[in-house]
This record gives sequence, C-alpha cells and structure tokens, in this order.
Amino acid sequence: MLLVLLSQVASAAAAPAAEPALRAHADNLSTWTLLGEQVIGPLPAVASTPFFGLALLSGVGLVTDVGFVRDTRWSWLRSVRDNALVAEARHYSTWPRFLALAALALVGYFANSGKLQGLLGKGFRIFEDSSVLVGYTLLAIAAMPGGDEGAKVASAGVSGGAGLLIPLATMLALAAMMTVRFAFDVLIWLSPFPFVDLLFETAKKLVTLGVLLLYATSPALSALLCVVVLVATGFVAGWALRVLELYRKVIVNPILGAWLPAFFPRPLDEAEARRCGLDPRLLTLAAPAVALSLRGLPARSGGLVTVGFRRRAEPVAGPMGAPSQTELLRPQTPDGPGFCRFEARGFRSRSTHDLVRRPGERLHIGRALLWIELRVVDDRGIRDRIVFSRSLEPAYERIRDATGAADLGSLGALGLIETAGEVAGRKLAEVEDSLR
Repeated sequence: MLLVLLSQVASAAAAPAAEPALRAHADNLSTWTLLGEQVIGPLPAVASTPFFGLALLSGVGLVTDVGFVRDTRWSWLRSVRDNALVAEARHYSTWPRFLALAALALVGYFANSGKLQGLLGKGFRIFEDSSVLVGYTLLAIAAMPGGDEGAKVASAGVSGGAGLLIPLATMLALAAMMTVRFAFDVLIWLSPFPFVDLLFETAKKLVTLGVLLLYATSPALSALLCVVVLVATGFVAGWALRVLELYRKVIVNPILGAWLPAFFPRPLDEAEARRCGLDPRLLTLAAPAVALSLRGLPARSGGLVTVGFRRRAEPVAGPMGAPSQTELLRPQTPDGPGFCRFEARGFRSRSTHDLVRRPGERLHIGRALLWIELRVVDDRGIRDRIVFSRSLEPAYERIRDATGAADLGSLGALGLIETAGEVAGRKLAEVEDSLR
C-alpha cells in the first residue's frame, strides 16, 4: 500500500492535473485500511476463546439490529453498527445460533477447567479452533467490498490484492495465535498445580471481553494490539511447537494408535530410525521420546532414544591384496562397544547427543503419572530428563535393560497417589482388625 501511495505522489508531482485521481485513490486506500483494522482487530479475542469470542460478535450483531440502536444518533453506537465485520455478523446471526455458540463456549470452559476432564477438553479445543478458524475467515471474506462499491475500489487499482490479502492474512494470523494459545493450554494442563486450569480459562474469558471492548471503542487500537500480539507470537512460535510435540508424542499418538496402528509408539521404530540415518539391525532400542531437558537442546525437543552398537571399519583384502575401500565402511557385526543416545529431529536439522557424557553420570528410569521418565543423574542431582509415552509400559523392562538404568519405581504425583493408597490400605486394615 505504501508503494502504491508513493507512486501516486510521484505522478501528481509530474502532472498536477492528476490530483483528483490521486485524492480518490487516497480515499480508497483509507477505506481499505479501515476495513483491515475492522477485520483483524478482534483476532486476539477470537484466538483466546474462539467460541466465546464468536458468540460475543454474534451477540453484538444482534443487538445492533434492535430498533433504538438502529435509529440512534449516538456516534459511537453508529460506528459499531456500521463496522463491516459487525454488519456481516448481523446478516448471519440469529438468536438460536447465538445460544448455540454460547453453549459451546460454556462446554469448552468446563471441559478445560480441570485435570481429569482436561484430555477431553483438549480434543474439544481442537474442534473449536478449526471450526472457528474456518468460520471467521469466511466472515472476513464476506466483509470485503462487493458489487458497485467493490467495482469502484477495483477501478483505483487497489482492491485486487487487498481483497485477497486481508482474509489470507487474517487466516494465517489467527492460526498462529491459536497454535501458541493451545500450547499454553497444554502446558497449564500438564502442570501439577490444582485449580490453575480454571484460573487460566477464566483469565482468557476476561481477556476476550477486554479486547472486544477495546475493539468497539477503537478498531485502530485493537488492530495495533493484534500486531503486537502477532509479533510476540512469532518470538514464541518455536517454543509452542515443541510443547505441541510433547503433547503429540506422549499423549495424542497413543490415542490415535488405537485406531491407526502406524501412530502407536514402538520400542524399536525401524522407519524412524532409518529417517535418522541409523541401521535398525544394529539397534536394540529406538523409542520415540521427548527431551524435557537435555544439554545442548531446547526444552521439549522431539526425537528418538537409541541404544545399539557402533559402526567399526573392518579391513578386507581386495582382489590384489589391497584393502577394499567399500568394504572398509561395512558395519561391524553387533559385538563392538555400545551407545545410548538421543537423536533429535527438528524441522530443519538433526543432531545426536550421548546421554551419559561424563564419568559419574548414570541413568535412572521411573513411571510418572503421564509418562515414563529416563533421567541422567550425577552426584549433583538430575542433569537431563527424557520422557516416553505411558503406552510403552509393556516395553518398560526392555527400555530399562537396554539403557542399563536403575529402576526408581513410581515418580512424582503417581508416587504420591500410590503412597496415599498404601497408607489408606494399611489404615483400613488396622480398622478392620480392631473391629474383629
């Protein structure tokens, strides 16, 4: 838009007679700028609580169609009513649809406000995000100028790109914000603190209300806030994707594996090992895992824990008695020294990290509430933490024996639950004995 404006300024300087055309072009550019503000202004609210944000927009559309609002002379109410997005929402809003959106928002609120129902809530959240992403993008497309108004703007040479660019940018920005917010949802759910899910869901509802109040007051300020949030989203996008990698590998894949066996974690994943450049014949373990903390890697990086035998050159005589270079690179049969590594596989890079790197370091393994955890420890405490899905429980002994890790039994909340159960069982037995 800036380049278009500069070109028109240059034309006006060369030809004063073109001033009316330049003024008309500037008016059209101002119209598109206002339209962009009105479309992207509510994005932080919709990304925070999709069904709740869409329900509020639908409700505003219904309220602005009430008689006294429709005929008001109050400039603020008229500006809200004339907002392109609100006007488009008004065309599609009915009281049954508003009540349905409000009910869905309430279901999502309760489904994500606790630890026990949190897994179902995350599945509901995926449905919520995807449906509202499509719905809001279609609403943004519908808000673009059409008919005679669109033809006038197109004659100024701006509408062709802007009419497509604004909905496309809206969809991408909303998807990015939803991805980061979903990562926060998962991290809050995985945290051990009680009631933090309820507080987080309530805080998001308040944020949605605040953003939409700002949007009703000033779409320009709301759009500026959207740009700030989008920039912040770009900075934390890598972190968010790693959190979702943890969620996918540890929780989602085992659930999908119940219907699609290809997703189910295996202790020796040959296909994944080959993608990491490893020969499965030389491996005793290639289990998908996530590094909660591992020296030299960002937290929650996905990859494989591999245990196997190192390749070793074996000189073999060639036809003339000289060593054959091809045979020199042949893998040694599995009788050489072994290794225990974490093969990290990112979107653009791959790296290998030995788990035991220094003298005095050793491996411990235990069962936590949500995962199986492998720890690298030394005299100073825990150095690294790597987790497997609990669906690998049948291969627990295999992982323990392959890595040579000491068995810690139950860890964290699971250990507390089991201890509480044992104490309760002993107390109950004592009560029964006393009653006999």
